[in-house]
Amino acid sequence: MPLTDEFASILCKQLNKTVPAGGWVCSYGIGSGRSSVDLRGKLAGRPVYIEVELRRDEPLTNVVKLWRAIQQDSHTNEAILVHAFSGHYPPANSHRLNAEFIGKQMQDSCGAQYVPLAFRFRPRKGARIVGDYRRRAAISLASDIWAALQAVLPQAD
Repeated sequence: MPLTDEFASILCKQLNKTVPAGGWVCSYGIGSGRSSVDLRGKLAGRPVYIEVELRRDEPLTNVVKLWRAIQQDSHTNEAILVHAFSGHYPPANSHRLNAEFIGKQMQDSCGAQYVPLAFRFRPRKGARIVGDYRRRAAISLASDIWAALQAVLPQAD
């Protein structure tokens, strides 16, 4: 199992413990074709998509694929994209800045909410397994995601 998938699986399990009303699933297929998001849930009747960037070179691709899919599915004003950036992407990183720029453009263009988050985990290049450090990072990220969603959806349970 790829590292990102394993990380997303731990995150999914933790979100299902913390926010079971979301009905979180991993590797959820979106739109036509083989694209998927790391996690998907639904809160307050709104689809929530979560993309976790551990070390990927072009995180803006994740925003673009979701933007295209939500427009195809005609739920633009309802969708929320939480985009979590690991410590591999400091605030001034051009890949992160490009993804955040496109996320804001998506939000302005179609009304889907874009919620960028940073988390402290900094994965090593070439890592093959998820150790305790990664597991704790995923559990901590679940808490951060829930806090961000509560700010976006104050009525969410």
